[in-house]
Amino acid sequence: MAKIKDKNREIVFNKLQECKKLRGEWKKCVEKALKKFEGTEKGKLYKLHFEQHKAIIPVCMELYISQRTFHSWRNEILDAIINQAMYDRLLEP
Repeated sequence: MAKIKDKNREIVFNKLQECKKLRGEWKKCVEKALKKFEGTEKGKLYKLHFEQHKAIIPVCMELYISQRTFHSWRNEILDAIINQAMYDRLLEP
């Protein structure tokens, strides 16, 4: 499992690891946050890594990106979900 320093980022990351189990308010929150990434490479990263549970290296190879870019994009996705979760009052600021 990846080490994540930020507490809210860790909470969201763990929720996304159980992507198939997302229900209710969290599911709506993630869907709202991901609209920003629809049709982009970052959206593909989300689907490959969190929905299809592909490991980092295969995702990087499929998207032709470095591991550094993978982590940067993943963190951007997590931050968008965190911001939406705070707006929806699922997380505290």
